[in-house]
Amino acid sequence: MERLLRSLVYRDTTLPYNNSLANLRNRYALNPGTSDTLRGVPAYLGKLLRDAIPGVQVRFLPFRHKDGPVLYNISALLPGDGPGRFLLTAHYDAIVWEDPDSLLLRTFGPDWAEALKDTLDPVPTPGADDNGSGVIAVLEAVRWLSRLRLPWSVEVVLFCGEELGLWGSEEYVREAVGRGDTILGVINVDMIAYNRFYKLDVVANHFSEPLLALFAEANRTYGIGLDLRCIVNPAVTYGDHASFWQGGYRAVLLIEHYDPWQDDPQGYYRRNRAFHTVYDVMDSLNLRLWKKEAQLLVATLGQFALPQPEAVPDLVVWSRGVYLNPSGDTLLVSVQNLSNCPLEGAALELWRCGPDSVEMEKIWEGDLHPLDPWGTYTSAVPWPYWGEVLVSVKVDPEDLIAEAREDNNRAYARVFRKGEVLRLVEAFPYPNPSDGIVHFLYNLTQPGLIWLEVFTEMGEKVWETTEHQQRVGRAELLWTARVPPGLYLFRLSAYEEGSSSPSDVRWGKVAVMR
Repeated sequence: MERLLRSLVYRDTTLPYNNSLANLRNRYALNPGTSDTLRGVPAYLGKLLRDAIPGVQVRFLPFRHKDGPVLYNISALLPGDGPGRFLLTAHYDAIVWEDPDSLLLRTFGPDWAEALKDTLDPVPTPGADDNGSGVIAVLEAVRWLSRLRLPWSVEVVLFCGEELGLWGSEEYVREAVGRGDTILGVINVDMIAYNRFYKLDVVANHFSEPLLALFAEANRTYGIGLDLRCIVNPAVTYGDHASFWQGGYRAVLLIEHYDPWQDDPQGYYRRNRAFHTVYDVMDSLNLRLWKKEAQLLVATLGQFALPQPEAVPDLVVWSRGVYLNPSGDTLLVSVQNLSNCPLEGAALELWRCGPDSVEMEKIWEGDLHPLDPWGTYTSAVPWPYWGEVLVSVKVDPEDLIAEAREDNNRAYARVFRKGEVLRLVEAFPYPNPSDGIVHFLYNLTQPGLIWLEVFTEMGEKVWETTEHQQRVGRAELLWTARVPPGLYLFRLSAYEEGSSSPSDVRWGKVAVMR
């Protein structure tokens, strides 16, 4: 790995890692050398792919962004035994955005950014961490995976134009969606070798969350030793994985820190100030960390190698796979089979939980359709409820199916449905009776003003408070109940902002003991 990365960054690999500008390569997307499939960067990467997977066919996939030059994504397919494919991806282009010590200004003049495209003496873009580390880790992983018999294909895709706006991955996804390709998951590797700690972030959006468990399980099972941070954050869109999110495919990002422009508040990452400069060279990289990350890639996909004579299904439900459709009248519940074993069917139950999660009411049950290996089925459940509801989802509730794991068959999800008018769908005190503080729980269908009043049985007001509730759903008001023991009445009134008359009122009783 180290040897390959050195050849990607330096012209003369015998010189020190932190040598002169003259020895650094250029992989800027708009430099003509990055579009040369005979002698340029694509040709060199194609050779590395053929070396990693003997006999593989390397494809240069041309695309053009707007009126720009023809650029190339680079693809190689490792065939599997079944339908669908996983993608191992990384971007191979690199860029220099900053000149922190004016070296480029002194060497190339005030128009040094234009010299990125020079054919004879370009501004170098070494990109050792961003993203030579990702490219070579992907190549090393597929070299080992090519020795295994896998239940699905693995395609390596090296993208161009990521640094200029995800150009290559956007084009790839556009064509994949148009063909209706079955992509089981995408592992995008970008900036993984700069950190003195063995920390790695794996980032997913809500739809891709089941993939996180594969990495966590591989890291634990094979003793790789990474401090793995599994993060669900759909706002992390600075990478080629985001193009697949946009296209409706499951994808994760492997990166040394999910926000590479900032230090980790806990001290486990210091921003790589060399990235996007000519100083992004190999002398700052943690090669031991990098090796562990390549091992994680191999283990995550390699754990499903065939034959698996005792393979069993692995059904998973997750909280963010439970959500309302846009109109709010249907609850969508996704179940995925994370295994090589097909599933004939399974039972699915939905329970509505009380505010204390103790009282539960079954609100729906049904059967899943047959699930192929790595398949997903989404059930559509009519949803008559308003405000906030805590839902418990149970797949195979009677444990009738032997599975690889049983702990991922349950999930809780909070579902919020906004109403056209403001209503109190719940309003009650607890504990009741109470010998201390009383909690008044309420559940709103719209944001609004809440007014709570407490009275004696004779109608004398003993306490009141108001609260502006800014969201749909449940909230609480607390009453210290510093009153004589007895039975008290309460009134909860909900007002729309600016209204002088309540939209909804609830009365009730609460007993105070001493």
